[in-house]
Amino acid sequence: MNTCIIIDDEQHIVELLAGYVNKTPHLELKKTFNNPLQALDYLDKNKDIDLVFIDINMEELSGLEFVRIKNGQHKFIMVTAFEEYAIQGYENDIVDYLLKPVTFERFMTAMGKFNRRNNVGNSNTPKLVKDFLFVKGDQKGKYLKVKLNEVLYIEGLKNYVSISFVNNKLTTLMNMKDLEFTLMNSGFIRIHRSFIVSISKIAAFNGGHLKLEGSDRLFPIGESYKEQLMKVLEI
Repeated sequence: MNTCIIIDDEQHIVELLAGYVNKTPHLELKKTFNNPLQALDYLDKNKDIDLVFIDINMEELSGLEFVRIKNGQHKFIMVTAFEEYAIQGYENDIVDYLLKPVTFERFMTAMGKFNRRNNVGNSNTPKLVKDFLFVKGDQKGKYLKVKLNEVLYIEGLKNYVSISFVNNKLTTLMNMKDLEFTLMNSGFIRIHRSFIVSISKIAAFNGGHLKLEGSDRLFPIGESYKEQLMKVLEI
């Protein structure tokens, strides 16, 4: 799990980026700042922060000045409304440069660059092998095999997830963001902060709910996940 902070003097941008971070696997938001000097003090005391999202135009200290001060200690993704600063940003070896207003798709492109630099997802993620997954069992050192083509849906339960099949379910210690990352390109999609479903088992849906084959349950579709679901289903 990588950690990050957000620095921007516009609170609505901070909230937007925080929402994106919370939907991103293997990324934990530690703190947000509107004042870069406070953020600088925080990083001096918390050197284990992996990634910093930072605005370029701020009164007390510009993003570029901030990066030069902390050069080499953290990775940076710069955020600004002014495209002309991009070259200066890249000269300081930033990961990426996001132009406001930042879309989630563009945000994820930047995270892809960060992940490739850091080889994210290889150490603490359950191993995906072909069409099955091993998850922790109810005893120390015990792992259970889950055949992905038998899974209907996965429900998040705080630090646990419940994996449901047609006739049974199992609960394992895992978080939804890591599991979403693990199941990427494996026929699953997240439709809500609490639900990941098998795409092939989607039977019907309307604007706000979805039904799966083999389940009588009606699943909510989160507003922030709806657009991606429509793309996957080619609607």
